[in-house]
Amino acid sequence: MRLALCAALALAIVAPAAAAGAQAADVPSLKVNGVEVRIGEDSAAALAALRDSANVTYQDAFKSWEIDRKRAAGRGDSTFLGWINFTNGVVSTLSKTYDIGNGRDLSAAYTEALFDVQRGVNEACHTSYLRANDGHVTQLQTVCGPNSLTFGLSHVGKAGEGVSATNISVLVRAPAAKGR
Repeated sequence: MRLALCAALALAIVAPAAAAGAQAADVPSLKVNGVEVRIGEDSAAALAALRDSANVTYQDAFKSWEIDRKRAAGRGDSTFLGWINFTNGVVSTLSKTYDIGNGRDLSAAYTEALFDVQRGVNEACHTSYLRANDGHVTQLQTVCGPNSLTFGLSHVGKAGEGVSATNISVLVRAPAAKGR
């Protein structure tokens, strides 16, 4: 009896702590330039953390904060990393663009993006594609709950229309309120 009571007491103490940890892990997030940013994170804390490793500039035309990789003095243009939005003082939307280098290892970038789009989402993911007029697939989109992964494929049609660059990006958002 005493053993059962001790086990029940231990479970009552440990279970709420484990549940609290699970809730924190279930929050959508992205690591941008080495900085983990979570949906619902305080805006001042998120901006301060991002500014340690990136340039973060408000773009009034888009009502968003642009995130660019800091560059060494005299070393070319900065690299676009993504953007971030805030609602009521917390992170509500976060986007990340993945570095695909010269395209030699697209699978590594796509795999990282696929894991990122699924992080913190306990829903099934669905993938669809977009075709150009000539029937070639030009974009794959994977949607996991409120999050989406876009894999834009390089494609230039016979008439020269299309996109000549391949890109991968992920968008994470705050989940819609229940009952909406």
